[in-house]
Amino acid sequence: MCRIWACLERLHCRDNIDNDLDGYTDCADLDCAVDSEELYVIFERSCSGTTQTPENCLDGSCIGENGINTWCHTSPEYPGLGFCCPEESNLELNFTSAYISCNAPIIELGPCNLINAYWNPDTDIEAGNSVGLFVEGEGNCNGKTLSIEIVESDDLSGDDEVTLSSPPSNMNFVGLMASQSWATEWVSEGGSNPDPEYKFIATLLEDGAEIKSGELKVLEHTEEPICGTETLCKDYLTPTSCEFDACHVGNSSVIEGLCNTTTQCEWNGTGCSKEEEPICDLGGTLGSISIGTCNYEEDTEDDCEDGYLTYNWTGEWDWSLENNFTEAEVNGREGFFLLDGVWRYNPNSDYEECDEGSNLLACPAHIELSFFNWINIVIIILVIGLVYYFLNKKPSKVNSKKSKKSKLKK
Repeated sequence: MCRIWACLERLHCRDNIDNDLDGYTDCADLDCAVDSEELYVIFERSCSGTTQTPENCLDGSCIGENGINTWCHTSPEYPGLGFCCPEESNLELNFTSAYISCNAPIIELGPCNLINAYWNPDTDIEAGNSVGLFVEGEGNCNGKTLSIEIVESDDLSGDDEVTLSSPPSNMNFVGLMASQSWATEWVSEGGSNPDPEYKFIATLLEDGAEIKSGELKVLEHTEEPICGTETLCKDYLTPTSCEFDACHVGNSSVIEGLCNTTTQCEWNGTGCSKEEEPICDLGGTLGSISIGTCNYEEDTEDDCEDGYLTYNWTGEWDWSLENNFTEAEVNGREGFFLLDGVWRYNPNSDYEECDEGSNLLACPAHIELSFFNWINIVIIILVIGLVYYFLNKKPSKVNSKKSKKSKLKK
């Protein structure tokens, strides 16, 4: 048998010093001894280890011996577990290192209340840099979901809607805090001061409760990104550098159809990937449309040592909303196929090429290996050594002649 729970009488420490700094002068302090007569066992149970998981009484029902109701208490040290103690006694419960008061009623968690929303950092920030969105709550918030909307602060008309290419996504509470990171975007406010001042509105999906943050000023990125060592779209780390594509790594195309295909690096909210969009002229009243988009991720283990880059890709095809026709609109025209229950223009089966594969490209000049390798370095060292040798050898001959002349004079 081993003792599982032991209720202890409240103790008055001899020196009244909180040695373990837990806010109590109790038997966990080094100078507070517990005498055996001050301890009594609620119950005993056979167990194989030194600890035993207490019964879960989070439903508020604790039935002690002889059917006497007891209090159910919880502790941050043991989330999800409840502890039962006698209702009428002035006791504390000692379960391993946990110390819980037994003379107070259960504290029921109320609804989730949003109490604070803020940016971090909350100072002016240049577009393309990341900022944190934080929302604090109280009550039963854990696991609850918040939707996030970015608005632009306007002194005259209030908060205005703003269209972003990659707005923040929903976020969930973990405990009493919800947070996420967002790559800031610059959208002109107009007027003499075009830099926008953003706020975010967090809405609790459960009941529609809202909270609004303070302002964050986003500065326009005025300096154009320069080409570094990027070889693929995925190497760009910010939305600005991704969409500017200073190294022109997004120009190569996987899809080779009759339609004009625009190819570019595109920020997808979490990273930079390549996007290809065939634009086809259907003629007549249908005009030019985007038939779809190939979004694909690239990867490589090549280092451009030979001046060429071999890379792999995996693609995902999304049909354009424009490429959706009825049988009457198609009316027997070539290039249309019945796919997924609707008529789509797909003359060259472009979507089939948006799958997976590999490609070989010439490396950009800025990342090719330089002329100097170890052989060049050895040659340079030898040349320097020879020059040094001849420079030192010439003066020695002159000194030798002077020495002979001096001997003849003597």
